[in-house]
Amino acid sequence: MALEQVELLGTEVVPVLRKEMAARRKPGVPDAPTHASLVKAKYGDAEPRQPRPNPNRGDNLSGASPYQDTVAGVEARFPRGF
Repeated sequence: MALEQVELLGTEVVPVLRKEMAARRKPGVPDAPTHASLVKAKYGDAEPRQPRPNPNRGDNLSGASPYQDTVAGVEARFPRGF
């Protein structure tokens, strides 16, 4: 039932909301940022960094950075007491 509701929301409700909000937007108001626009702003036309897990390292979350182009010695820091 939840999947049907999500599908209904995405196929019938959200398109109407987007259309209505676009029609009511004041001239000169910029569009909200999207993931694609933020990546373009940060990297321009260059290829964005992609995480490349190292299967020989084990845990990709608590060890070094998952980006293999990161400087060696970068470690995750966790708050003490947890």
